[in-house]
Amino acid sequence: MNPCRDPNDRQAKNGVKFSDDFCGFAWSDEVIASTINWVIDDSNEIVQTGVVFNENKKWDVYSGRWWENPYFEINDFRRIAVHELGHCLGLDHENSVEAIMQSWAGDIEYPTADDIAGVNFLYPASANISNSDGGGGGGSGGGG
Repeated sequence: MNPCRDPNDRQAKNGVKFSDDFCGFAWSDEVIASTINWVIDDSNEIVQTGVVFNENKKWDVYSGRWWENPYFEINDFRRIAVHELGHCLGLDHENSVEAIMQSWAGDIEYPTADDIAGVNFLYPASANISNSDGGGGGGSGGGG
């Protein structure tokens, strides 16, 4: 799935990809990844979302301080993915407090209370949640 394709041209599908450009445009030096949200103008409802990761950057998965040896100039995929998934949910950058949604990458590895409060504001819990089939939770099934 190409997150850059207009969902008006076909059925909307969410997607993620690595690319050496951003939807046909050159990456600026400081951009590690970017999210595209397609919304309905009247309601601001997200109908398609996608993340493009800059494949020109160095990537790994690690904990601890950002860009500290032995990871100097290597981006932590997990932190960047969590940040971009926040955008997929509709969160914007938050620079007034420490948050995974700050506009710069840093030492924060997981969503903070502020990030979670933002998601809860956008998607309030419903008091009328029920399971229509009366069964338990899901799962991937399978077994071998």
